[in-house]
Amino acid sequence: MGTPSKIVPITNAVTNTYAISPKIGFESGGKKYFLFQIGMTPLGSGLVGSTFTGKIKVGFNKNEKKFFVNLYRKSVKDSITSYVGNKDPFTGKKWGRVIANGIKLEAEKAFDTNGSMIYANLAYENLKGKNTSSNYDISAEMLALFFSGNNLLDEDYLGFYSNLLHYDKNQDDFYFGDGGYFSPKLFFSFMPRYEGYFYSKDKKFVSKAMFMMGGSYINNWDESKINFAFDAGLSGEYLLFDNLALESGMDYRNSKDYNDFFFTLMLKYYFGKKLYLNKEDIDNFTKKVIQW
Repeated sequence: MGTPSKIVPITNAVTNTYAISPKIGFESGGKKYFLFQIGMTPLGSGLVGSTFTGKIKVGFNKNEKKFFVNLYRKSVKDSITSYVGNKDPFTGKKWGRVIANGIKLEAEKAFDTNGSMIYANLAYENLKGKNTSSNYDISAEMLALFFSGNNLLDEDYLGFYSNLLHYDKNQDDFYFGDGGYFSPKLFFSFMPRYEGYFYSKDKKFVSKAMFMMGGSYINNWDESKINFAFDAGLSGEYLLFDNLALESGMDYRNSKDYNDFFFTLMLKYYFGKKLYLNKEDIDNFTKKVIQW
C-alpha cells in the first residue's frame, strides 16, 4: 500500500529560528484616514523564501463614528511553520510560510466624551503557503467598553469582548502540506473585559492595562469542547524627547489547550513636536503591535 507522503518526522524538523521582518509605511489621520504599509515576511531564516506583505487602510471619522476598509497581505504567525516555514531534514522538502490575503470592514461608535464605545469588524481571508493547501476563514469581532470612573487607575473601563471564527479546512498540523496554524471549524468566545489607563503628572508617560476572562466554544473538526480562557496585557509609552518615544508591551493568553506570551520593545518617531502623550497614543500602539 505504501507510506503516505504527507508524514514527516516532526522531532527532527526546525523548532527555532531567527529572522528579520522589515516594514515601512505612511499614516495620515484626522476626519479622513489613510494608511499604506509594505514589508517582507521574515528574511534570513534559511527556510521558505520571503515574500512581500502590505496593507492599505482608508476610512473616515465623523460625529463620533468611525468606519474603515482594510486590504492586506500578512504573515500568519501562529507557529514557526506558518511564519517562516519548515524543512524535512531527510528529503529537503520545504513547506509553510503561510500568507493571508484579506479584506476587513471596521466600524466604531462613541457614546460619550469619556471614551465609552462599541467596535465591530468583519473579515474574510484567503490563506496559502508553500506546498500547503489553500484555505479561507471568515471572522467577526465585537468589543464594548464603558467608562466606570477611576477606582483602580486614572481611567477605568468595563465591558466585553466576543469573537467568531470559521475555517474551511483544518491546517493545525505540522506535517508536510499543513500550514501549522490555528484553524478550527468553528470557534466562539465571550469574555468580560477591563481596561485601565495611568498617566504621569507631566503626561510624558502613559500605560494601559487589560484583562479579560471567560469561556470559549471550539469545534476542532474531530471534537467539540468548551474551555475557560483569559488574556492579560500591560503596555506603556515614555516620551524621551519632543519627537522620540520608547514603547513596550506584553501580553499573556491562556486556555486549557493553548498559551502564548508576547513581548515587544520599540522606538517611535513623531514628525513634529510631541509635548505630551494621551490615550489615543497608547491605544494605537496596542491595536497595531500587540493587537488588543
